[in-house]
Amino acid sequence: MSDEKSSLLSINGNPILFGLTAAILFAIISIVIIALCFQFTALKEVYLEPVGTFLYLVGAFLGGFLAAKKAGGKGLLYGLEVGTFYYLFFVIISLVLSTSSLSLIALGLKALYTILVSVAGGICGLAFA
Repeated sequence: MSDEKSSLLSINGNPILFGLTAAILFAIISIVIIALCFQFTALKEVYLEPVGTFLYLVGAFLGGFLAAKKAGGKGLLYGLEVGTFYYLFFVIISLVLSTSSLSLIALGLKALYTILVSVAGGICGLAFA
């Protein structure tokens, strides 16, 4: 029984947790790199939102890709699950850290884009499995 619980919580044993962890780590590392670039270069802050959105979606794609590759099948399902959890993680973080309000349209579009990109990553992950 304890072996079942440890394998469910193990990052290497669970493709969804593996993909989600990789996506979140990619996002955190890219946030630090973006912050350093904008701090120490002459880049204008007008580029911050498009670059942030692009890297957010790359993280979603990477998570779905790695989850499906690790699982070896069901890329659509694993991509969907990783994308959903990835989206929920960042919505919760933004609700905790941000004082501005979030619109339902923006949240819906972000959810749609995140899930579509992570599903595409899951499908591509099967091609490389």
